[in-house]
Amino acid sequence: MNSLNITQSLPQAATRPQLCLVDNNSALKQQLCDEMVAQGCMHSGADITENESGFWRFADAEDSHGKTAGWCSPFYGDNGMLLAATFGTHRDEGNNHQWKSSGFTSLSDEERVEVEQRIQTRRLEQEVERAENQTRSRQNLKSILESCSPISEHPYLIAKGIKGYGALEGANDELYIPLSDIDRNLITAQRIQPDGTKRLWSGCGKKSAMLKIVGDSRVMLIAEGYATAATLFDATGYTSIMAIDAGNLIHVARDVQQAYPNTVVVICGDNDQFGEKNTGLEKCQQIKAQLGISFVLPQFTELATRPTDFNDLAHLAGVEEVKRQLAPVIEQARLGLPAGFSHSINGVYYEQSDKEGNTRNHWVCSPLKITALTRDVGSESWGRLIELTNADGITHTFAMPSTMLTAQASEYLKPLVDKGLNYSHQHREQLHHYLAHAKPVNRARCIDKTGWFNGSFVLPQDVIGESTETIVFQSNATTPKGFEQQGTLDEWKENVASLCVGNSRLSFAVSTAFATALLPMVDGESGGFHFRCGSSRGKTTILMVAKSVWGSPESLPRWRATANGLEGLATLHNHSLLCLDEFSQLAEVSPKVAGEAIYMLGNGEGKQRSRKDGSLANRYTWQLLYLSAGEVSLRATLEQAGIPVRAGQDVRFIDLPADAGCNLGVFDTVHDYADGNRFALAIKENSNRYYGVAAREFIRQIALNYQEHQDWLFDKTIEFTSALSLTDADPQVLRVAQRFAIVAAAGEIATRLGITGWPEGTSIQSSMTCFNAWLEQRGGTESHEETQAIEAVRSRLLENSSARFIVDTFSPPGVIWGMKDQNSFYVYPAAFTTELCDGLDPKFVAQVLTQKGFLEQRNGRNTVTKRIEGKAVRCYQIHMTLFEEADVGEGETELMTVDNAQLEEPSNVTNFSQYSV
Repeated sequence: MNSLNITQSLPQAATRPQLCLVDNNSALKQQLCDEMVAQGCMHSGADITENESGFWRFADAEDSHGKTAGWCSPFYGDNGMLLAATFGTHRDEGNNHQWKSSGFTSLSDEERVEVEQRIQTRRLEQEVERAENQTRSRQNLKSILESCSPISEHPYLIAKGIKGYGALEGANDELYIPLSDIDRNLITAQRIQPDGTKRLWSGCGKKSAMLKIVGDSRVMLIAEGYATAATLFDATGYTSIMAIDAGNLIHVARDVQQAYPNTVVVICGDNDQFGEKNTGLEKCQQIKAQLGISFVLPQFTELATRPTDFNDLAHLAGVEEVKRQLAPVIEQARLGLPAGFSHSINGVYYEQSDKEGNTRNHWVCSPLKITALTRDVGSESWGRLIELTNADGITHTFAMPSTMLTAQASEYLKPLVDKGLNYSHQHREQLHHYLAHAKPVNRARCIDKTGWFNGSFVLPQDVIGESTETIVFQSNATTPKGFEQQGTLDEWKENVASLCVGNSRLSFAVSTAFATALLPMVDGESGGFHFRCGSSRGKTTILMVAKSVWGSPESLPRWRATANGLEGLATLHNHSLLCLDEFSQLAEVSPKVAGEAIYMLGNGEGKQRSRKDGSLANRYTWQLLYLSAGEVSLRATLEQAGIPVRAGQDVRFIDLPADAGCNLGVFDTVHDYADGNRFALAIKENSNRYYGVAAREFIRQIALNYQEHQDWLFDKTIEFTSALSLTDADPQVLRVAQRFAIVAAAGEIATRLGITGWPEGTSIQSSMTCFNAWLEQRGGTESHEETQAIEAVRSRLLENSSARFIVDTFSPPGVIWGMKDQNSFYVYPAAFTTELCDGLDPKFVAQVLTQKGFLEQRNGRNTVTKRIEGKAVRCYQIHMTLFEEADVGEGETELMTVDNAQLEEPSNVTNFSQYSV
């Protein structure tokens, strides 16, 4: 029972006399005190201090000597009877209690309504007065704190073994700890004296006041006191928050949870095991029940000093013990396990109760954690980032689309089992539930294709470069092949890259492997280089060497695939190298499909498709350079099938003679090897032994200074194209030259970064050699349409020279196209349009022939008057010089040079005619 000793607070009184309340209200006040004690707002036997307005102050259940956190605002009727009261404790600010006396219940209904209204009015007046007082107090506090300086050394800090995070140097050797709300508005400050005595600034209130020590904000730890929060930060590096005391924990926790919904919040309460009740535990349990926030209390083995908080634990057992006790709780909170599930070193378990109420843990699967929820840039394509550990102790990660969980269990089990997951067939439903309902707090951005994303480069198993968010590769397919890594960069340089020096096709292909990652820097077009030559001449060797830059070349994809399959391959190789072998497998079976595939790969996007509901699905898109190998060219394939070759196909699919012309197949030199066959076998073996490291190191260094390398790439591509002197060349040739320039520059950047180990200029020389080979084979710098027009007219005139043209007085039987002499063909307009220009635009053909000087033009007309068989007729006069240009032998086309110097001939001329790879 409370003694009801009340000290009245009188104005200007030096002492406050004890007034013993002995009146008609004594019993009612005793009832009120009993209720306040029951609610924990008043310490049993506490003295009550009453001010001049009748407001009571007293010690609450947890106050130490001299403190008065409890309060009560009583309300009396007109006759002086105690009718009602509002009470609480500043330790739990905002959690007020209402009490009504038996006298209140005896009032009539009208009297109760009137009294209720008066009580409500008084409460509102008190709230306004309190808010005004707090505003004035906080403004005064703000001006005081602005004049204070940060402090790092203080007896309290030294005693607690902590740093002065946000602490200020106050008056009278005190520490001032500024405390604000979640929006950084100042609420109050805690004053800490050298001996550890703490006081809050008078009149400011404390609800939701906190001090945030900012660190890794993926996790936020909330503690009661300043020393505890500082210790938590020192131990973990996570953002740690001081909430003043146990009563304010729930207010701070609620504000933090609402402001940071995707952040893990853990309450690190005090273990008040030596009090009448464990307040820290009770408050943490309350927060867990109301907000679902996990909590942890420190556990002690040494109790002599009556320890309660994590700062005490750090003093007794060290910071590492603090980290150890926090770790499992933080991890469980981050993972968001469904109810009933738990982790252990042996895997995932599910707790299940039997009919008798006994619980048992059932093993569900080997160690598997869902560490983050994934989604794409449009907050769609949601999935789960899975981390599993197999029987070898190897940890694999796998970004699983959530759509897999809507299909048969085999859809998501196959990739997991492939990586080493063991699971209980009996509890497969629990595994599905676990995968579907875990709610990890972490978020990750899922990307469904390789390549650059926000300054980072995404690979199926790696993300290279810094990023402000977690990025993962997520695909409905299993992990794509060709991105593995084995060996070191030095081993790759010594055993693979070194063999490319002096070999134009090999070094060009390797430079292409680097160039594809740089396409976004120059907004480069997608396209391919097709190495063509006879069987067993080393075409596949070129692809293997290039592929070793990115991954294992053991199983190169082949052209024999569906359009959907090629789309998927291209998407999975965005900004990385795609190698496609055996072009003839597709070209000979379906030339039309081959031509369409070239267009599709070069355009960088797949077909537009619709979903089952009729809405448009996202298109596959990519940006890449790819390498192809085969025995036939696209042009020959299409022409044989009677399909005209379009200019866009020539530009998108650059046909290169794979044979280097040195009697060594695709090689210019075999270095110290006895012959081409041994050299080819060495390249194959080495490429299959050392791979995947060059591209990763290249990308890592590019990501460190993207802008600098972008500028350097621009400069080098301009330098390369300028050296070609293609001023009068057709735009199609310029487009191709631009692609060669990017390859040349990329190879030089890789050399500059120490990736290839090549002499400077190697990539430029090999790119120039391959460009010249392409240009020579093409027949010049004219456009495809111009070349096609001239070739059509030339071949048709030659083929029909004797059968369709009058020579002197001889007129052949059949349809006559015109006449010819030693200098010209004279072609009737009808024959020119329908025969010579069959499938072509006659006006365009005439224009091209005129521009080249092959067609006579008089008085602005394309035809001339010629007497044939005694009649004057209009004819197209085509000069015999048209055929003189065709007599230029192979290899006589002028070669492009670098710095006007002819490229050096390879020194090794070891002969061999054929070898197998």
